Amino acid sequence: MFKIQVEETEDIDGNGDDSEKSNPDINIMKIIKDEMAVFEAVAQRPKTLQMLYDALITVPSTSCEAE
Repeated sequence: MFKIQVEETEDIDGNGDDSEKSNPDINIMKIIKDEMAVFEAVAQRPKTLQMLYDALITVPSTSCEAE
C-alpha cells in the first residue's frame, strides 16, 4: 500500500555493512511531519496523509470491556 524508499549507504569497502544506514522509523516520522506541516498550512490533506488516514479509519474499534 505505502511505498517508502529508504536510502542505503555502503561503507568504504562496498560490502554494505555501514552502521550509518538510514533508519526507516526516522524517515517515516520525517515524512509524516512534513505531510502534517502541509496539512496545517493549506488545510487540505496531501495524498499520502489521506491514504494513511483512510488506512487507519478502516481499522475496527475494539472494546476493552470484559465480555
